[in-house]
Amino acid sequence: MESATFRQLQVLASVVELGSLTAAAERLGISQPAVSAHLRSLERQMGRVLIEHRPGRTASATEAGLATYRHAVQILDHFDRMMREVGTGKGRMAKRLVLITSRYATRFWLRDAIETFMDNFPDTIFDVQAHGFQNMAERIRDGRADLAYFFSFGQKPALKTNIIHHEPRSLFVSSDHPLAGKPRPEPQDIARYPFIIPPPDSYFGSSNIAALESVGITGFRILFGTFERELRASLASEGKGVVYLFDRVIEADVRAGKLVRVDIDLPSFEFHEAARTFLTPHNLVESFRELVRRNFATQFGARAPDSAPPDRYDRA
Repeated sequence: MESATFRQLQVLASVVELGSLTAAAERLGISQPAVSAHLRSLERQMGRVLIEHRPGRTASATEAGLATYRHAVQILDHFDRMMREVGTGKGRMAKRLVLITSRYATRFWLRDAIETFMDNFPDTIFDVQAHGFQNMAERIRDGRADLAYFFSFGQKPALKTNIIHHEPRSLFVSSDHPLAGKPRPEPQDIARYPFIIPPPDSYFGSSNIAALESVGITGFRILFGTFERELRASLASEGKGVVYLFDRVIEADVRAGKLVRVDIDLPSFEFHEAARTFLTPHNLVESFRELVRRNFATQFGARAPDSAPPDRYDRA
């Protein structure tokens, strides 16, 4: 059987990581027809469909495509190390770090680390993507992403993670809401009012419900479920319901008098870190992880958590 070529493996890796034949062509500096031709040739050699692609849609890897991709990345990474150690010192292509998290985690918890990383590694393509937890877990497990950061409470994600931080989260209402200024309201009294939280059938929404139930706030009506933090805060400031948010995310609205914190103590949320496990993380992954830890230590005045390779992560 004819052997797969180095370029074919590069093409497959780029299409899987970028989800687009056009983007893969731009990364590799070749034409899109050339990308298609390399993929067809590799699929003939493998005897399997590796990439499903329809015009106007994202190119997605089949199960066989993901399995081939995992092997391809290992081969390409080994070639990179060989070139750095005994060759010209140049890798197969520009280094790329793929990070998956939420927009709010990027803005409020990871921004300093991201900016410092980009300054330290100007030649690296830093791809920050926003995905729901299910897509996040899949992309970490099959190697399409290097790192993921997300919040959770009391759940065991189907993913090996390391808890690196605990963040306070509170209930907020408008200044004229019956709960505003009321000292230590009972959980059952709070549950009488409608809530505005992330969609309850989502991973993060279910974490919200679990945290509220842990202090006895149960049976409440969900007025509106949305991931849009600004919309949740706006509805609450208009007196529509009780909103459940991270303290640091909403502090500007509290200072402006738009929202008031409800006087009840709630548990903190866990900030998880996950890294791809089928490969030994390259130096870029470890460099970013260390920056996150140092920035958390600076922001919160605590010692940065010890760094641990993914195969030693505790299952949260």
